[in-house]
Amino acid sequence: MHVEDVVVVGGGPAGSGFALAMARAEKKVVILEKDCVPSPKVCGGVLSPRCLRAIEKIGLNDALKSVPSNTLDHLDVELASGGSLRIPFPSNGRAALVVDRCALDAAFWLAAGNAGAELHEQTIATRIQRPTEGGWRVEARNSSDLVFNASTLAAADGRNSFVARQLGLVAHGGGRSLCYQYRLKRHEFSLHGVHFFLFDGGYCGLSVDGTGLAHLDVISLNGGERENALRERLMRQRSSFVERLDRAEFCDERTVTRSPIGSGWRHAPERGNVLLLGDAQFWVEPFTGEGISLALESALAAAESLGSKHVRPRPSRTNRWVARAIGKPWLARIMVRLLQRAPFVARWMARDVLR
Repeated sequence: MHVEDVVVVGGGPAGSGFALAMARAEKKVVILEKDCVPSPKVCGGVLSPRCLRAIEKIGLNDALKSVPSNTLDHLDVELASGGSLRIPFPSNGRAALVVDRCALDAAFWLAAGNAGAELHEQTIATRIQRPTEGGWRVEARNSSDLVFNASTLAAADGRNSFVARQLGLVAHGGGRSLCYQYRLKRHEFSLHGVHFFLFDGGYCGLSVDGTGLAHLDVISLNGGERENALRERLMRQRSSFVERLDRAEFCDERTVTRSPIGSGWRHAPERGNVLLLGDAQFWVEPFTGEGISLALESALAAAESLGSKHVRPRPSRTNRWVARAIGKPWLARIMVRLLQRAPFVARWMARDVLR
């Protein structure tokens, strides 16, 4: 049996960031991650200035420096129905970055361990109990059975959080779409841009990390659409985006899948000494790349209050608007035409996301 101050379930940015902060506050912390670290994640890897500020405040700047990155200076949007738009990113202040999410997770995980957190990868939490009012009992399994007792429990294990389900915390909001991620090792896409392509029933997002690999997310808004059907439908589209995909060389590896996506949340638990961090608490449509920001901000808020306060980070207004538009092709067309005719609105939206 292990006795800790904090048990964190989930080793992504929220879990590692919170564990690092607690370890630096001289708390005994253990992190349980069900997969190996790093493991493939569906994520564009975009770090906005807002995200970079959270990384700095939580103490992960040095870890970030070890991860290869590209700076971003524009967003390209193309519609299958015709029309395209380039939105320049604000040039004042700190630039947005794009990284490989696997490398980012590994760097943050190691930083938490170097700060004093006890790391357990490929360790699955199997049961959560509260034997006393003052503590939690977490049963877990890797090559053997483990038991951890702690005064504080932090759930950083994603939208389908095992901890939240064990505590009866219901998720509210939609899971309307599937996402498949591919990597391209030879391509014609700009290193310093985020590229989006919207078509009927889906959209694509592509960015290039600091090693030159392009990460392509193909999102189906049609529910449980099979990967082959979605990819064939995408490649039938007539667009410069798809033409560049057709000439690209894809990495020969298994596709990473995430399901479902969309916006959602859970109410903060009424019981004391239990925290929901990152997607276990609140998640958003990934179009604007705010997921990592919101995860780190939730960890930062919990760390600053030493676990005594729940704060739900707020997505940008642009994220809320775009989430409504992308599922309706006619509304997406109207939005793009508006931005083409009123570029100051596009610049405002970019500042809103990259603040």
